[in-house]
Amino acid sequence: MNEEKKLALSFIQDIISRLSQKSFLVKGWSLSIIAVLGIMLDKDKFYESLALIICISIIVFWFLNAFYLHTERLYRILYAQKISLNDDDKTMLSLDLSKLKKDTSIKKKGIFNAFFSRTVWTFHLTTLLGALSLLIFHK
Repeated sequence: MNEEKKLALSFIQDIISRLSQKSFLVKGWSLSIIAVLGIMLDKDKFYESLALIICISIIVFWFLNAFYLHTERLYRILYAQKISLNDDDKTMLSLDLSKLKKDTSIKKKGIFNAFFSRTVWTFHLTTLLGALSLLIFHK
């Protein structure tokens, strides 16, 4: 394996690592913001708008988490493709994902599937149901 291929694979590994860290951070931020907003809900004065903001923020963080997971999956596919390339291929250092996004054979790896991935939906749906129950059943 030549140096160019090692460098390209190292770049992709670094990107995958950063994306997975960001996905983890999104979950942490989501929980932190929901906890702070939940604390702001007063028992005497319930603000429906604040509870609605909690629900909207959960959905936004859910989408952001799915975006990071989707992009991470695309880079994993790119990594596998780079491994199978010849050492003298001119596209070795290209990290362009546009060809992968247009490829119909990997549509099952789309952002919709990332949105409902087991690691994403269980976390965010649980928090969303908790926020919705707070909004619906608050007395």
